[in-house]
Amino acid sequence: MHYAEAHGCAYHEGAMTALPDIRIAMWSGPRNVSTALMRSFGNRNDSVVIDEPFYAHYLRHTGLNHPGREEVLAHQDNDWQRVAQALHEPLSAGVRVFYQKHMSHHLLPNMGRDWLQGLQHAFLLRDPADMLRSLDQKLPHIRPDDTGLPQQVEIFDRVRATTGQIPPVIDAADLLEDPRPARDHVARAQPVLSAVHIAHQPAH
Repeated sequence: MHYAEAHGCAYHEGAMTALPDIRIAMWSGPRNVSTALMRSFGNRNDSVVIDEPFYAHYLRHTGLNHPGREEVLAHQDNDWQRVAQALHEPLSAGVRVFYQKHMSHHLLPNMGRDWLQGLQHAFLLRDPADMLRSLDQKLPHIRPDDTGLPQQVEIFDRVRATTGQIPPVIDAADLLEDPRPARDHVARAQPVLSAVHIAHQPAH
């Protein structure tokens, strides 16, 4: 049984292939189009996806009273170490792509970072001004860590330092407007992402 099925995280599974598995960790901030992008991977016939696997740990550790808190805590593992280990477990036979939708602000300081190794990281960004206006409607007091931006910078720098490569950065506005034109640029950055029509914003 796949981790997402065993621990109450949403995923979709399709037809089988016999190719090496690829694990994509997509780091998104709040109030973004991350769910739509996850579903585009879920529609692939060789993929499984997992939705916010560290949410239960985030809720338990912060004590925040988010809507649906008790349901999340009842159905998801709130031990970040077990969750992180599960993200590296063998996939079901024939599944090639394991797409992990992560909310960047769920990466808390108490969590180790070694588990980030072995994943292919990418980042989904929204214009900060638009994101803050939207987030302001949900949170009475916004802290920098609530935006997920500090965590995204940390992971981005870590990936660049350990791999010598610049990971893909996706502009949510481009994704919504027309996700097709930059497919070739994404393919050069990470071959597996070329299978989904997404926008790619190179780092400057």
